[in-house]
Amino acid sequence: FEYIKQELTSHGFKIRGAGWEWNHDAYLWFRLSKDRLDRTMIIEGPHLIREKYVKDFRKKHRRTFIRNKRIYATTSRKFISSRHFARYLLTRPYITERTRKVELL
Repeated sequence: FEYIKQELTSHGFKIRGAGWEWNHDAYLWFRLSKDRLDRTMIIEGPHLIREKYVKDFRKKHRRTFIRNKRIYATTSRKFISSRHFARYLLTRPYITERTRKVELL
């Protein structure tokens, strides 16, 4: 439950509600605020005074810009749809090793 919650928020999806029920089977549910995200996202990098880290950040990210004495990068998202991300997430070994059956409703 916490793993899925953490993965959703770290990929930019905002959770409006979540819970789980445990009878004979476990049922997890998540209500998200938006089904789709923007195609691009902004990644916050190091402060400009950390020159070595700024240089490394620029090597890793192509489209960078500076704002408020910090470097940022614009990058494309791998998943913009919550449904596509959920399908991907449910196939990850962390989930498949711990479950017998998984359904996306």
